[in-house]
Amino acid sequence: MGNYLTLVDRKYDIISSEPSYPVDQGFSHLFSKEFFELAKKRLNENGVYCQWIPTYLFTEEQMAMILKTFTTVFPNTTVWGVKDLEILFVGMAGDKPQPVDDMKQRVDGWLKGQGVEPEYSLYVKSEEIEKATSGYTGSINTDDTPVLEFYAARNMLVR
Repeated sequence: MGNYLTLVDRKYDIISSEPSYPVDQGFSHLFSKEFFELAKKRLNENGVYCQWIPTYLFTEEQMAMILKTFTTVFPNTTVWGVKDLEILFVGMAGDKPQPVDDMKQRVDGWLKGQGVEPEYSLYVKSEEIEKATSGYTGSINTDDTPVLEFYAARNMLVR
């Protein structure tokens, strides 16, 4: 995906990324600050970027690092999760906060219309995320310091 976004000169309303696990060779850079910046450059003014995160691979501190990395690029972020196993970071390209409560109602309505009862165990707005990450003082995941790749691999061995 990184090569594609580097080579094309198109803008998108939505980019959704669900790469393989960050421990797999060649995928950890898709969770870096530089990749998030590249994706943001390819979004329209009010575009949305969705990033899948396998929470079960990381400790709370490591999750804070991933979230801090993401919100460094996308300060206007919400977090959506199902059953605390996997979550989505949804970052808005624009600086103006979007009416995410309206978005949640639209998603809920669509799911119910499909006969699916929405089941969110986690839904966090950008103001709450900013407060939660303000105490994190560790590093962020970059191309020069790809610590995420090593954390996930170590965590898999420990578990």
